[in-house]
Amino acid sequence: MTGRLIFDNEILVDEIGLRTARYRDVHIKSAYQPVWRFRDGVLRARSVEAFARVFREGVAVPAVEFLAQVAPEERFYVEWLCQTLHLENYPNIGASGVELFFNYDPGVNTDLDRSVAQLDEMAERLGRLGVDAGLLVCEITQADTVDRDTFVRLAAEIRRLGMRLAIDGFGVANATLDHVRAVAPEFVKFDGAFLRRVMEEPAALHLLSRLSNSLKAAGALVIFEGLETPSQLVTGIETGADYLQGFLLGKPELAGSHFDDRPWRIEHFTGLGDRVVPLYAAS
Repeated sequence: MTGRLIFDNEILVDEIGLRTARYRDVHIKSAYQPVWRFRDGVLRARSVEAFARVFREGVAVPAVEFLAQVAPEERFYVEWLCQTLHLENYPNIGASGVELFFNYDPGVNTDLDRSVAQLDEMAERLGRLGVDAGLLVCEITQADTVDRDTFVRLAAEIRRLGMRLAIDGFGVANATLDHVRAVAPEFVKFDGAFLRRVMEEPAALHLLSRLSNSLKAAGALVIFEGLETPSQLVTGIETGADYLQGFLLGKPELAGSHFDDRPWRIEHFTGLGDRVVPLYAAS
């Protein structure tokens, strides 16, 4: 499938405005996981990451399993259908000013000109929805699948449209300091599995802090994902994370679910000490 992708017939709208995408024999829904900003001793969910939830005849199918069944020549189409769906469902998050992180795999989007055309289409859709492009964060995965020049051009196009840039998977081979230096992203997200391994080795925590500080010195905000335990949350804060994400802090919830953006002290998630009443006056 080539050319301009509008998806008018593939995205269905229910009576309350929630969108569902249709592709062959499956239906795809948007889910959003909170990404928490840590500031002044308080955590607050001011961002979400979008994920696809796939259903076949009403039964949930793992997204990885579904994508593995998509023909290579249709992967770009399916990836962009999902991104369009997440954007259309953005108003259903139910909170204003929330940053939306969406994944972008340059290994799938190998035709840069076509990718640029679809980014332009996304910008047009943002305008129709009345969404500020600055709230969108394009999270590049598998950065090592493209050459440096293409990577830099792609980053420039994303910024041309007013969106911000994140590099995903830092700490493993597909995202390195070379990628950060090449495009100076606004966000760098550490790989969750990498973080969990490092956090099991007390001697390695100093290195993690140094990496975080180096990224901050380069102008990036640091995101730790994949946090599953209270000790990982505490370690993440102590080693310099600006944003934190993981099942401990909230699982992806389908679009239309209640989004709680109240601030919490870390004790709310760690269970250490008293469970603290939300600080409604915190900023």
